[in-house]
Amino acid sequence: MRFFGFLFMFFYAIVFGQSKDTLSVKQQRNTFEKKQLWIPAGAMASSVAIEWARNPVVKKGSLAGGKEVLALHGSAEDFLQFVPYVATYGLEWIGMQPKTDWKNRTVIIAKGSLLNFSLTLGMKYLFANERPDGTQYSFPSGHTANAFAGATFLSMEYGEHYPWIPYVAYGMASMVGGMRIYHQRHRLSDVLFGAGIGILSSEIAYWTHQYKWNSRKTDKDPMTVLYQNNEQFEN
Repeated sequence: MRFFGFLFMFFYAIVFGQSKDTLSVKQQRNTFEKKQLWIPAGAMASSVAIEWARNPVVKKGSLAGGKEVLALHGSAEDFLQFVPYVATYGLEWIGMQPKTDWKNRTVIIAKGSLLNFSLTLGMKYLFANERPDGTQYSFPSGHTANAFAGATFLSMEYGEHYPWIPYVAYGMASMVGGMRIYHQRHRLSDVLFGAGIGILSSEIAYWTHQYKWNSRKTDKDPMTVLYQNNEQFEN
């Protein structure tokens, strides 16, 4: 259970621990800023450092011993990883106000999910690391990547109007990562890198979106939502 607490505190720190002095709010939508890469880059760098400390020469497992790449086993995290995606639409159905209309939102989610899936699956085949339980394709964690991609989508869509959403979304995503470790499907390094991929994929989807359907949208950059919420809670 200590993994759950560690992961939650780690991602709470990197998502909400930014200094106010360094968080200037841009009025232009979808403006890319290098500092917005700090969260996924920090998770990925931590993953690489942990993996290198564990084994300086990263070995690939035997392909003959591999059992699956992306498989569901009926564990809770198999379903929890998709909850943020369902909630992105479900919360609107119960009357909550999202940032983007459903057409643009669907395109954004599709782009981010495709990028997330491609990066995760490609790296699994590239490294073919052995899992703690002896099966194949450990690095990075696909479940965690999905969960954090969904948490980022959910936070961007609803975090501006509902400041508690990011805490719930990233808390659930951290729980998914912790469960993968607890069930011996992944190591901490797999989970951290997967989280970084998921967050980055969602961010890129928003940065590159053109909003072609005259959607309901604000003038704020979606990436400022989490930072502004942190300031609201601190004030």
